[in-house]
Amino acid sequence: GEYEGSAGSPPAFELLNFGTRGLNLSYPFAGNSCTKLVASLLLSYLYNPHYAVAQFYRILKPGGTAIISSMKPDSDVSMIFTRYTESLRRTGGDSSDNPLPQKLTGAVDMLNEAAGLFELEQEGYFKFFTAEELIAICENSGFQSIQVYRSLGTPPQAIIIVARKPLQGDE
Repeated sequence: GEYEGSAGSPPAFELLNFGTRGLNLSYPFAGNSCTKLVASLLLSYLYNPHYAVAQFYRILKPGGTAIISSMKPDSDVSMIFTRYTESLRRTGGDSSDNPLPQKLTGAVDMLNEAAGLFELEQEGYFKFFTAEELIAICENSGFQSIQVYRSLGTPPQAIIIVARKPLQGDE
């Protein structure tokens, strides 16, 4: 695709030109060709996540497993940042290969990037999913035996779904 927006402005989906390909871009994998598939924090950035999950289902062999994750809506990574910097203060945090100032700079950079992503999510450029939304997307594509895990801090800020494509005859 080609971006037709002005320089310096965030991309908006209505400004993307996919030409004749449309929005359901092909996934160049044979059907029933993989036993495992991981889509870590991917769906939030796709224009058509439902199509992507349907393609995951097509690509997986019967009995195959998909692991799909998303930040939860209205995530707050500041607690993760605060806990990390507190642990650095308690332990001294210095190591010869990664000194404390470098670790703190990296943590601040991560927090700033996360804040920018969440701002774009609020503006509608990304979609972070609830567990219920991810379950529904997986079920609509045919997945079964769906398990939900919550991760990334206390309270958890991310949702992880483990979904299984049924064995033939289990459907």
